[in-house]
Amino acid sequence: MENIRTQGAGQRAKAPVASHRARTYGEAVPVASHVARSMCNTFLAFTTLTAATPLLPPMVRPARLPVAGMIYADLQQQPSGIGSAPRPSRRQERVGLMLSLFPFIPAYALQTHVSETCCADPHSAFARIARQTETAWKTFWSARPGAFARAAERYPINFTLARGFWQMVAASAGALLSAQYHHNRGAELVRRPQPPKPPTLSQRVARRPETYAQAGLLFSVPAMMDSAYGRSLLQTLHVPRNVSNVIGTFTLVAAAAKTSVIVRGERNEHE
Repeated sequence: MENIRTQGAGQRAKAPVASHRARTYGEAVPVASHVARSMCNTFLAFTTLTAATPLLPPMVRPARLPVAGMIYADLQQQPSGIGSAPRPSRRQERVGLMLSLFPFIPAYALQTHVSETCCADPHSAFARIARQTETAWKTFWSARPGAFARAAERYPINFTLARGFWQMVAASAGALLSAQYHHNRGAELVRRPQPPKPPTLSQRVARRPETYAQAGLLFSVPAMMDSAYGRSLLQTLHVPRNVSNVIGTFTLVAAAAKTSVIVRGERNEHE
């Protein structure tokens, strides 16, 4: 009986602690919301500019990456409403960040491999899907009048769909890896309070213009690698094409990681 009374007292003492943790950390958030947020940021910062790439002159196309970097920095500054509880240390936060970005490297390599092998075989399922997609796209726009329809008919839809698909795969895989890492350290995804009136874009830029400048400079490195000068340099060094693609993707992921570290460091200083 004494043991029963002691255990009951211990359980009653723990109840206020649990309720206090709930009030402190906020409402639990499903992993699907975290994945959706990551996919949304990837779409806004990178997929939209990927879709615009075929419309740009070849000399201007590398400039899309510094623009993407500044958009990415802006999205990182905006409160997501989702966080880990308890909050990670700086090292834990960076490990989770690298896990969230790493899948982009194999995803781009796999997309290139599929395009150059499976899609190159006219009898493969990938090639049949690509032909059917292109036929449906051209048929849709050919039935419509106007100059815009003629330009849309010539648009390389398979390029955008393939690149966008693998970007979404990488973003979702990275979000799942990051969430699993924080779960393994004993944290959970919770809802963070949102400001009543989020700052506008002009206010965010005016408050931290150096962040956008740093992001643009960081993403100028993969832009240089994607330019005619960068490609010719790698060819002069006799770097294989598949290795060149990996190097370009690695510099892009490194720029995104450094941008996130800068933005999150500034954000933590103000919290």
